Amino acid sequence: MRAAFMVALLTGLRKEEIKGLRWEDYDRQQQILNIRRTVVNRQIEHTKTKGSAAPVPVVKTVARELEAHLKRNSGDGFIFHKADQAPINFEHIVLSKVHPACQAAGIKFHGFHALRRGLNTAMKDMGIDYTLRADIMRHEPHTVTDMHYGRASVKQMRAALEKIEAGYLKAK
Repeated sequence: MRAAFMVALLTGLRKEEIKGLRWEDYDRQQQILNIRRTVVNRQIEHTKTKGSAAPVPVVKTVARELEAHLKRNSGDGFIFHKADQAPINFEHIVLSKVHPACQAAGIKFHGFHALRRGLNTAMKDMGIDYTLRADIMRHEPHTVTDMHYGRASVKQMRAALEKIEAGYLKAK
C-alpha cells in the first residue's frame, strides 16, 4: 500500500486511476505514468474525462516506491493487484488498515480522495500557478480545480490579511 499511497500523494491520481494502472502504463525511462483507464466497482472503464487520459510525471520518490513495489510484484498486469491479478480493493484496505492506523495515531482520515485535494492545496500554498495546478490535476474544465479542490491554507489567509494590515498601517 505504501507505493499506492505515494502515487496518490505525489501525482494527484484518482483512486480509480491508480487501480487501473498496468505495468505497461509506466514508462520507466521517461518517468511517466500514462493514464489510460479506471477501475470502478471492479469494472474497467474509460477515464473520467478525456483530459484525464494523459501522461503524469513521476517524481523520484514515486519512482523509488514503484521500483521497490516491482521487486515484490510480478511486473505483469495491474500494478496494484490481488493474488488473482484483479485490481486491488483499496476500499477494503482503507477500512481494515488505514482507518484503524490513523485512529490510533489521532489522525482523522478524510478518505483517499483527500490526498488529491491536499495535493492541490499544497501546490496552491506554494504559489504554483493555477493553470499548471489544473493541468497536473487533469481537471476538465479547469475551473473545477479551485472550485472543489482548492482551499486556502492558514498560511495563505495570514499572508493576505497581513497585506491588508500593511495597507491599513501605511494609510494610517
